[in-house]
Amino acid sequence: MRTRLLALGNDILSDDGAGLAAGRAVQRRFGERVELVESSRGGMALVELLSGCDQALILDALMTGENPPGAVLEFDAKDLGYRRAIAPHLMSLGEAMELGRVLEQPLPSRLRIVAMEVKDPLTVGTDMSPEVAKAMDAYADRVAAVLESWGLEQAPSQAAAHIGV
Repeated sequence: MRTRLLALGNDILSDDGAGLAAGRAVQRRFGERVELVESSRGGMALVELLSGCDQALILDALMTGENPPGAVLEFDAKDLGYRRAIAPHLMSLGEAMELGRVLEQPLPSRLRIVAMEVKDPLTVGTDMSPEVAKAMDAYADRVAAVLESWGLEQAPSQAAAHIGV
């Protein structure tokens, strides 16, 4: 079974790199058992990035203001719903997935999103806010737990790898 980690974000926008950092840490833990794909793209590009795998886990940073920075949030694909984007050239993940289904793209049968509430995804810089940096190991641990619930095992020598931000 082909499992993809789709890590979204931008390494040079402070907390926006949280999904990327977690994806790298989890990939080190699981080795070749997972395929890590990193991207800063959104919309319909996500359909292309998710196409052809059996199961996928999307890792991203989000800022809702409803949770403290560092909180790890988890969603099913059904939680996305079908929400229209705010501009015709933008497309939400829910819209992209629906269009992918209509176009009969080979999308994953199992899709999960694990995101971290962040404090500052806009400042140019490679340092994460202290709250987000402190929570990175918990973020990677939650992603690893989802993968283990899907039947994947961590590589024995890598099980204790930490991010160390």
